[in-house]
Amino acid sequence: MKRKSFLFLLIIIFAVCLLSVKTYRASAVPGIEVSFDVTTPDGIPIRGYIDRVFERNGEYLVVDLKSGREPDSTAQLGTYRYGLAQQYGIDPQWGCYWLGGTGLSTSLTDLRAKWPDVRVEKRYTTARRRQMAGEFDPKPSNLCGSCGVRAWCQEYGGEKAHEVPQPWDVTEVRIKGAVSADSYTGSSTVNNTEKGDSE
Repeated sequence: MKRKSFLFLLIIIFAVCLLSVKTYRASAVPGIEVSFDVTTPDGIPIRGYIDRVFERNGEYLVVDLKSGREPDSTAQLGTYRYGLAQQYGIDPQWGCYWLGGTGLSTSLTDLRAKWPDVRVEKRYTTARRRQMAGEFDPKPSNLCGSCGVRAWCQEYGGEKAHEVPQPWDVTEVRIKGAVSADSYTGSSTVNNTEKGDSE
């Protein structure tokens, strides 16, 4: 099984490189599994690995490989643009998904226009604020069928959803060892108690 998976991965890598070289003629220089580790001005860390980055004549294209269907959003590509710009000073204008199921890429997205820095930063700041407030509202998408907690999700119709409080029923969240939102803006507060614990 591992050999088949490895062979499948090699075929995908070859196909992406072949398609990209055809698109960019032989002058494209690829980056493979390009890592980034950056921090927003609000102190929120963002880390990732970009499947492919292609360069031709100073222009960059970000490609994310998907084995399934096209994602509902290009936010991931926008995050990749942000990471490359912040860490390497490279600001790719274009991004797309390559879909293993069809062997084709999606339409190119103008990442600079659709995902400027301020939009990416706001998205992560909002997500961090909601995380710290315990707001974990369900967000149905084409990924629900493979989600590891779908059995407990009311939105998905999970058979165990009645066993856990739903987001709208929760009035207070305390996570043992949680770092408060203030720690991402300079001051550091740690809550090491759970509800009902004495200090």
